[in-house]
Amino acid sequence: MIHGVAAVVLTAGVLTACGSDDGPEKSVDAFLSGWRSGNLDAVGFIDPGGQKIPAADVVTEIKSLSGVLSATPPALTREGEASITKDIATSTVKVDWTLPGGAHWTYPTTVRLSKAADDKWQVIWEPKLVQEKLTGGDEFAIERKTSERASILDATGKPIVESRPVVVVGIEPGKVAGMEQLVKDLDAAFKSVQVDVDLAGLPARAAAADPTHFVDVVTLRKEVYLKIRQRLQDLPGTRYREENRYLAPTREFARALLGTVDPVQKEDLDNNPGKYVVGDVIGHGGLQERYDDQLRGGVGQTVKIVRKTGEGTEKTTEDVAEVFQAEPKPGAPLKTTLDPAIQRAADNALRGVGGRTPKTAALVAVRIHDGTVAAVANTGDVNLAFDASVPPGSTFKMVSALALLDNGSVTLDTKVDCPKNATVDGRSYKNSHDMALGTVPFRVDFARSCNTAFVGLAPSSATTAWPRPAARWGSRASGTWA
Repeated sequence: MIHGVAAVVLTAGVLTACGSDDGPEKSVDAFLSGWRSGNLDAVGFIDPGGQKIPAADVVTEIKSLSGVLSATPPALTREGEASITKDIATSTVKVDWTLPGGAHWTYPTTVRLSKAADDKWQVIWEPKLVQEKLTGGDEFAIERKTSERASILDATGKPIVESRPVVVVGIEPGKVAGMEQLVKDLDAAFKSVQVDVDLAGLPARAAAADPTHFVDVVTLRKEVYLKIRQRLQDLPGTRYREENRYLAPTREFARALLGTVDPVQKEDLDNNPGKYVVGDVIGHGGLQERYDDQLRGGVGQTVKIVRKTGEGTEKTTEDVAEVFQAEPKPGAPLKTTLDPAIQRAADNALRGVGGRTPKTAALVAVRIHDGTVAAVANTGDVNLAFDASVPPGSTFKMVSALALLDNGSVTLDTKVDCPKNATVDGRSYKNSHDMALGTVPFRVDFARSCNTAFVGLAPSSATTAWPRPAARWGSRASGTWA
């Protein structure tokens, strides 16, 4: 009976020792909490040789070792109880860093502890406690990895926008013989290949730059650059850099609809903190901006351990090891219904509209059998073809005329007045160039596009008469024109 009681007491004593508040787990938990908060005053530290280390020194070293990750401490979880051998304890800890962009880098590390004379457990501090490959003087660095941007595709699935060679034309200010003459010569060269470049600010930008730096002037498609290469290279101070950019087949090709892909701007960085870095290329305008996340894909990262050596201007950074990689998620292509041949025809139709005084114009080609868009052309960089809110104008007279003829309001020979001006519900209408035909057959009103004649007939063309002729012309049944 006595032996049974003794056994119970002994078991209770063992359990109390394992769960004691003075066990190594308490010190491990205090260390993990202090690592995240930046305050380790509640933890005692020694180095591997047994010498005491101030807690503040450990805080400083953890921050230094963390490098680019120092502002975002990891999530830290002690996994199970510590293992004790005599006066040394070891505890496994899961370290989980959240990297810029949201990826997680998770790994185990081991915290070693030593029992002091007063029975308190002290953490044995060494850099590899943060990560096994770290040594004194090392730190974490991150290298971003971007995926190849996906293409915008035509109706058959072939790429419209893809990586194409370009040449960045620039100048080296210190080698320019005469800035005023250079601006004139550059302007003439660019205009010879129908490229308009605003060079007004170039002298000021060159004056503000380092004399040996590259000051960019314009980026030309390589085939365009080759047409004026010799002419440009004969100009003192000009410099060139070959790159690849995501471009459509031509500069005009559905430009306002597609948008452009360019280096990230300060405004992009300010409006999207943490999403982009200098050097990224992103979509601006049109489909490239609307579907930028899809086309760009995800950002990958490589976590490195680096070591900085030297002093002052001689200081260099060398890679020690790669400890984690997150591959970027590839971008997904965006398929459109554009037909390249029809798109080129549309672009050509609007090229030079208005002669020397360009006019605002837009054109949409719609396949009647299914309503899909085959081409979208605009005279500028704004997609007026989709976004403008303008009256349909004389183009819609074809639908209106058919509606009038179908419902019997007029025949081709019905006499209809075409005055210079007309007023309906307080709104005034007039004809182009103040045309007035008098009372003439409807066929003449239609042929000469008489606005006032159609305004006068408007009460006869009830909206219920529009759907059938509108559908016959390829518009939607509601009468909306495309």
